[in-house]
Amino acid sequence: MNKVVKILFASIFIFCFLTVGCNSDNNAIIVTGDMIKYNRVGPRSFGFNLNLIDNKPNSSIEFVNFSGKNTEGLNVEYIDDTFKEIKNKKLEGRYLTILGFKCLTAYENVEIDSLTLNINNKKTVVKFSTPLIHTVKKEITDDSVNGGAYASMICTSSFSNTDYYFEYHAEKNAELISFGFNDFVFPKDSDVTVNNISVGSIDDAFPLSVKSGDSIMIQCKIDFKPNSENSEYTNVAFNSELTYHAENLSENSVLSSEIYSQGISNLDDAKALISELK
Repeated sequence: MNKVVKILFASIFIFCFLTVGCNSDNNAIIVTGDMIKYNRVGPRSFGFNLNLIDNKPNSSIEFVNFSGKNTEGLNVEYIDDTFKEIKNKKLEGRYLTILGFKCLTAYENVEIDSLTLNINNKKTVVKFSTPLIHTVKKEITDDSVNGGAYASMICTSSFSNTDYYFEYHAEKNAELISFGFNDFVFPKDSDVTVNNISVGSIDDAFPLSVKSGDSIMIQCKIDFKPNSENSEYTNVAFNSELTYHAENLSENSVLSSEIYSQGISNLDDAKALISELK
């Protein structure tokens, strides 16, 4: 074996040692870094989940660090979010642990490209195919349109055939310019009502003029944007966004609400995910 081949072999070995699922010792471990899509606007505190699939129970997990933009300003707490129904239970020949990360940022914007963990005392780098982006929400001082009830936690495997409702109330005369989601997904099969009277789909109704005292309801299903890579068990975090202009404003205002789609919510989901990935 010549010197160049030896160097190449050593480089490949080092890369595999640091990357999930490459070396023989880590083949038993899968961390679903490619199954989370997170782009959300919210408070300085935020969190997300990843799934760890192992061939043995009680894996030792230690958070090391994030890499990306402004990650040095994060205060991070790792917690085991596995629900009791599946905790340390053998499913389809494997064990599933739901890894939880509670974060507090000192910056206005954070972008996480990868995560380093110690799993059973071995360094494991989890790369995110889609960077995780969290933006600190600016305080809304305008109250021309107020938000009401909406679904904040939904299920990925069913949101494409479930109707969700987003309520708003006009305190002043305003023009509703658009409604949608900030990333990954889009509203479909929508219906917009004003004071319980349908005015058409989102595409047909907007822009929509409303008067002070009007109640607005947007009903829609949610689906992934075309050509997006996803699974029924992908964790998705995003925002709904209603953009409007009121007579007293010099520029448009946006009402933004946080939505989280839980990829695994029961025992059957956990079994299906393990079967899909093993």
